[in-house]
Amino acid sequence: QFQLDEFRKKTKECITLNLLPESLDFSPLDQTQEWLPLLKKNQNISKLQFKSISLFFQSIYNIETEFEKLSQDEDQEQKDSKYLFLTSPSQLDLRATEALSAIYQIFTEEGDIRSDASQELYQLFTEKNNLQKNIQQTLDKLVRDRQLESILQDRYVTNREGRWVLPVITGMQHRFQGIIHDSSNSKQTVFMEPQSVIPLNNRLKEVELQINQEVERLLQQLSQYFQNSIKDIESLIKWSIEADLHFSVAAYTKRTHSQWASFSKQINLKKLTHPLLHIENHDEQNHKPPVPVSNDLFFDNSERILILTGPNAGGKTVLLKALGLAAYMHSCGLPICASQESSLPLFKNILIGVGDPQNVESHLSTFAGHLKILEKALDLNGPENLILIDEICGSTDPQEGGAIARSFIESYVKNNCYALITSHLSSLKTNWSLPVVCGSMAFDTDHAIPTYHFISGVSGESFAIKTAERIGIKKDILDRAFKYLGPEYKKRFEGLEEIQKSQEKLLNQIQDFKSQKNSYHLKQLELEQEISKLKSEKQSLLDEHQSKLAALEQQFSKELKVKKSFSRLKILEDIQKTAPKLISSVDKDAKRSFAPEDKSKLITPGTLVFIPSLSRDGIVQSPPNSKNEVSVLSQSMRLTLPVEALELKGQKNYKVLKNSLPSKKQKTKSTYTETSSGLITIDIRGNTIQDSIDLVDEKIDLALLDQSTRIKIIHGHGTEKLKKAIRTHLSKNIHIKTWYSGLQTQDSDGTTWAELS
Repeated sequence: QFQLDEFRKKTKECITLNLLPESLDFSPLDQTQEWLPLLKKNQNISKLQFKSISLFFQSIYNIETEFEKLSQDEDQEQKDSKYLFLTSPSQLDLRATEALSAIYQIFTEEGDIRSDASQELYQLFTEKNNLQKNIQQTLDKLVRDRQLESILQDRYVTNREGRWVLPVITGMQHRFQGIIHDSSNSKQTVFMEPQSVIPLNNRLKEVELQINQEVERLLQQLSQYFQNSIKDIESLIKWSIEADLHFSVAAYTKRTHSQWASFSKQINLKKLTHPLLHIENHDEQNHKPPVPVSNDLFFDNSERILILTGPNAGGKTVLLKALGLAAYMHSCGLPICASQESSLPLFKNILIGVGDPQNVESHLSTFAGHLKILEKALDLNGPENLILIDEICGSTDPQEGGAIARSFIESYVKNNCYALITSHLSSLKTNWSLPVVCGSMAFDTDHAIPTYHFISGVSGESFAIKTAERIGIKKDILDRAFKYLGPEYKKRFEGLEEIQKSQEKLLNQIQDFKSQKNSYHLKQLELEQEISKLKSEKQSLLDEHQSKLAALEQQFSKELKVKKSFSRLKILEDIQKTAPKLISSVDKDAKRSFAPEDKSKLITPGTLVFIPSLSRDGIVQSPPNSKNEVSVLSQSMRLTLPVEALELKGQKNYKVLKNSLPSKKQKTKSTYTETSSGLITIDIRGNTIQDSIDLVDEKIDLALLDQSTRIKIIHGHGTEKLKKAIRTHLSKNIHIKTWYSGLQTQDSDGTTWAELS
C-alpha cells in the first residue's frame, strides 16, 4: 500500500506539472544498454557511443530546464516540499551540464572530433592541412607540366589507398619516376605516386596515425571521466526510467480521463468505459469529442457470475474487455477508465477466453481450443480470481453447446470465482438462481440500432434478423429466413418488440434516476463550496482583525519604548549639564598623514597598496631603491613607482577611489567587466589575437583577485580564428578548470565560458 501511494503521489505530481510530452524526450534511454555495460567494465567508449551518451545527457539537461522554468518563482523550501521529481537530478554530483561540457570539449555537436580538442591535436591537424596543400600544389604543377602531356592519361589528381597519385598511360611508366599503386579496369591507365610527393605522403600517413593515437588517448581520458561517475549515471538512468513511467501514466490519465479506484472485496465499477474509445475519439482540434457510453457493473458474494446477452454488435465484448483491462490495470496500480467511486479486488489470476483459439499445429479446432480455456478456468478457486469468457460454447451445435456451457458455469459457481460470460445461446438466458445473474445490452427497436447501455437482471435477444437488416442485407433474403423459423420462435419473435420497449422504458427510468442523482450531487457540491467559501471569508476577516490588533500592539510597544528612551535621555542631559568636562572631543574626520620617511618604512614587499593614478590595487614586490621607488605588481603588470605615489590599503581616500572603479556592465572600447554573482564578462570582438589573449589574461588575474568563479568571453564567429585561439589558450592556462561553449548555457557559439580553479 505504501508503494502504491508513493506511485500515485508521483504520477499526480506529473499531472500537476502539466508538461507537454514533446518537452520530455526519454528516447535516449533505449541506447543506454549499448554503452552502460562498457562503462561498468572500464572499457573505452567509441565515437558513436559518445554520441548516444551526449543525447542522453542533453535529454536530462532539457528536462532540468523545463523543471527550472516551472519552479523559478518558488523558493527552495517550497520546491523541495512540493515536488518529488524536480530536485532528484540536481542532487547528484554529476550534473548534465558538466557531462556535456566534458563531451563538447572533444566532440562537435555533429559528433566529430574537434581539431582543437588538445594542443597536440591542433598542431597535428595544422600540419596535416599544410601537407595536403603542399602535395596538392606539387601535383598541380606536374599536371600542368607540358613535358608530361604525352605521359599522363588525363589532367587530374586522384587517391589510391590513401596516397595521392596521377593517371599515367600504360607503357609510359618507365618515363615517369614514381611508385605504381593501381591500374584501371581497362588496363590502359596505371596510377603512380610521383617521386617528389612520396616523402610528403609518408609524413602525411605518419601525421594521420598520430592523430588517431591522440584521438584514442582523448577518448580513453573521456571514458575514464564517465567511469569514475558510473554510480551517478546509473542513478540518472534509474530516475529517467521512473520519470518516463510516471509521465507516461500521467499523459494516459489525462487523455482517457482515468481515475484511481480503491481496493475492496467486491467489483463496483461506476461509469466504466474502454480506454481505446477515449483515445480513438481524441481530436485535439475538436474541443468536444464524442463521449463514450459508460456503464455500471456490480459483483459481490451474492452475485458473482454475470451471463451477458444482447444484440449482435451491441457492445458485449467491449464491456467484457473494459472489465478485464480495468482489473489488470487496477492490479498494477494504474488508473482505470471509471469514476473515482469505483472499487475492485486485487486479482491474483485473470483468465480470458476471447477470440478464436484455433491451432492447426496442436490439432485444435475453434471449439476444442475454447474447451481447453474453459477447462483451465476450473483450476481457479476463490474471489481473487476473475474469469472472462466471450461467446461460451458458441462454435458448435447450440443445444449441445448450451448444455456444456451450463455445466461449466455451475462448476465456476462452486469454485466461488467472479466471472463475466457473454453468450447468444437461448438455453443460457433463463433458469438461473443466485449467484448467477443475467444482464443484457439495450437495443433501440424503433431505429434498429444498439444503444450500448447495460441492463442488469434482464436477458436480451440477439436480434440477428434486425442486425442483418441494419447492415443492408437484401429484404428477400431476410423474409425467406423469417419463414424458416419455427412457429414457437415466430410467436416469441413477434413479442420481442414489446419486451424490448419495456426494457427501454426501464432503461430510461434508470437514466432519469441517475440524472436526478447527479443533479443532487451537483447541488450538494455547490452547497459545500458555498459553506467552504463562507468559512474562508470568516477566517479571512479573523486574520485581518488579528493582524490589525497585532499592528496596534506593536505600535503601542514602540511608543512605550520611545517614551522610556526620551526619559533616559533627559536624565543623561541633566547629568551632563552638572558634570565637569574632563576630555575634549577628537576630530573624527582627521586624516592620518605619513611623512615620506614613515611611508618608506611601512611599504615593504608584500604590502597591499592602492595606485591613485591607475585607480586599482597592487602588491609591493621590492623594497624602496635609492630613488625611493618600489616595484609593484598590478593585474599582470609590473610597474616601478615612487613611494609618494602609493597609498596604504585601508586609508579613507582609498575607499573613495575604490568606488570610482568601473561600475556593473560599464563598457570600454574593447572590453567590459561585470562582477555579479562571481561572473566577469569580457568582449574582445574587433581585437587582434594577441591583444585578445592579453585582455583575457588580465581579466583572469582580476578574477583571481576578486575571487570570481567564472569568465564569459564574447568573441563572435567571424573566421573562427579568434575563437579557436582563445579556446586553445584557455586549455593551456593552469588557472582554468574547464571551459565550454555558450551553447551549453543557451547562448550562441560566439561565446565561451571559463571556470576558474
